[in-house]
Amino acid sequence: MDGQWTLLGVPIGWDALIGLLPIAGDTLTACVSLSLVNKARKMRVPKRLLLRMLTNVAIDFFGGALPVFGDVFDLAWRANSKNLSLLEEHYGLESSGAGLEAKASYLKIMLLGLLVCLATAVCFTYQQQLYSFF
Repeated sequence: MDGQWTLLGVPIGWDALIGLLPIAGDTLTACVSLSLVNKARKMRVPKRLLLRMLTNVAIDFFGGALPVFGDVFDLAWRANSKNLSLLEEHYGLESSGAGLEAKASYLKIMLLGLLVCLATAVCFTYQQQLYSFF
């Protein structure tokens, strides 16, 4: 759900795309993420690990629910990849590297978000001059 495609070097998955839908998108992706946590519960993983997984899902849900910035947050915070890495670590499996990809792309996403915010601030600052230009 977190990185099926790549756009400008940034992994984009269903979580970020569905999260573009206000309220319903974040709710739907949280339900899908909770199904992974439920699967882990059925596998009888320790409660501490379940709590960490639930925390990742909650951060993803509430962070993604923020207007505008939530969409950028959805690209950066990859709850499903983090939860998969936690399960792999718990069972001693070789990591798929999803956590490393998320960390590497985090900086790219934050820089992209900063550029968008900066461009918006410039547009609002010079709004009158821009209108007279066109």
